[in-house]
Amino acid sequence: MLQAYSWPGNIRELKNLVERLSVLYAGHDILPEYLPAEVLADQATAKSYDDAEPELPLSDDISAQLASEEKRIILGALRESGGHKGNAAKLLNISRHALKRRLQKLGIEA
Repeated sequence: MLQAYSWPGNIRELKNLVERLSVLYAGHDILPEYLPAEVLADQATAKSYDDAEPELPLSDDISAQLASEEKRIILGALRESGGHKGNAAKLLNISRHALKRRLQKLGIEA
C-alpha cells in the first residue's frame, strides 16, 4: 500500500508517516487501517466517500473513547519526544499550536 501511494511530499512525507506510526503503534504490526486516509484513498480497495453511510452524531460514549485514544496518542508522542512539545507535534504531524490546543482541550498538563 505504501508503494502504491504517490507521495507528493516525497521522502519527508514518508519519513514523517513512519515516525508517527512508530510512536502511535510502538511494538505492534502496522495494519492498513492505521494508515492515513490519503494513503488509503490511492488504493483501489479503499471505500469511496460517496459510498459511505451518512454521518450520525457521535454518542457520548464514542466521543469519550475518541478523546481517550487521542489523549493516549498525544501522551505517547510527548513521551517519545522527552516532553518536547515541538518534537511531539512533528511526530504527530500537526503544528505546535494545534498540539497546544489539544493539550488544553484534553486537560493534559505537559
